[in-house]
Amino acid sequence: HFGVQREPFFMSLSNEDGTALIESMVQFRNNSAPELSHDRHLLASLVEVDPFNDRSRLFDLTTIQAEQKGLEPAEFRSLWLDHFLTRVIGPLLDLGSLGHVYFGAHLQNIILDMKDGLPQGGCFRDCHGAGFSMKGYEAYKEQVPSLDPANGNILTDQQLQMLFGY
Repeated sequence: HFGVQREPFFMSLSNEDGTALIESMVQFRNNSAPELSHDRHLLASLVEVDPFNDRSRLFDLTTIQAEQKGLEPAEFRSLWLDHFLTRVIGPLLDLGSLGHVYFGAHLQNIILDMKDGLPQGGCFRDCHGAGFSMKGYEAYKEQVPSLDPANGNILTDQQLQMLFGY
């Protein structure tokens, strides 16, 4: 299970002339799975190192889960990585290679759905970095009238390589 989170609206304060004060802009996001809120984790928050103990939440989580399951931490971490690659990264790569839709999926944009300390799937947020290959454009331009090369999100192979590296 891997999804894309909707981002319904923005708001900001206005200047005297009615234009938006960009620095005051706020984005509101829907919680796409409120029933999972207790077991959803922003990937960036999981891997950020705590300056007070020099460990990440992911390190602590995998250590605790390994102990609870009677496994060595390295063994559980290998299992965690396998779940992450197959259930989170795999669907993102499939979407690009099979669907020709690409996302700038960095740590702040991936939300993990976890169960028993293991990734079960996830959600991508912040579609501003999304793009389509030329094959994607050709495949979807009839169904998505707003898909236009002038928008800047129809990407060349070189641009897709840069996005992938990001």
